[in-house]
Amino acid sequence: LQLKFTNNAIDLGDGMHTSGLFLTICRVNHDCVGNCEHYYLAEHGVMMLVATRNIRAGQEVTFSYVSDCATHGQRTEKLMHWGIHCQCSVCAAPAGATGEALDRMAKLDATLLAQGSRGKIDKALKTGRKLLDLYAEHSSSLMLRSRTCYDMFGLAVTQRSSQAEAQRLIDESVALDCLFFGRADLSVCQEKQGFASDISSH
Repeated sequence: LQLKFTNNAIDLGDGMHTSGLFLTICRVNHDCVGNCEHYYLAEHGVMMLVATRNIRAGQEVTFSYVSDCATHGQRTEKLMHWGIHCQCSVCAAPAGATGEALDRMAKLDATLLAQGSRGKIDKALKTGRKLLDLYAEHSSSLMLRSRTCYDMFGLAVTQRSSQAEAQRLIDESVALDCLFFGRADLSVCQEKQGFASDISSH
């Protein structure tokens, strides 16, 4: 029973490694470039499954079981936890355009976080801009783009010279969240809206 729970549970994303078993979503299979994304709404106690692109009638619904910001090698290693040997279109041709783009996204994301943690704000923002351009080019998920905008906002707002960019980034993160959730009255949206109305409150 414990093994079945472990193999089918989904991390709630609360930073405490809390997991939950959701009887419908646990049936969704993995794809490194899935057509859906999930998000846990704590105030409602539900796991949302949101389409990230058009899904044809009869087409399988999928999402990635691992971080969107992981290289092919990292994804392969993590998927072994479920005994999965992924044969999606990306893993079948990891050196292809999409596979290379995913690897580059993962490396840029890691670089952005490393530069930011070392206080190299201008370099981190430059890296982040490249990452956002790559996300846009490959129509990456709204939540992934929103998270990167929010991470960059947290860096930009610490410098007087980048206040205008900080405002633009938090506004974009709020807009992407509203597109993803289809509403603006959720707590995850309202906190960011507070920062957008007064970035000095961050």
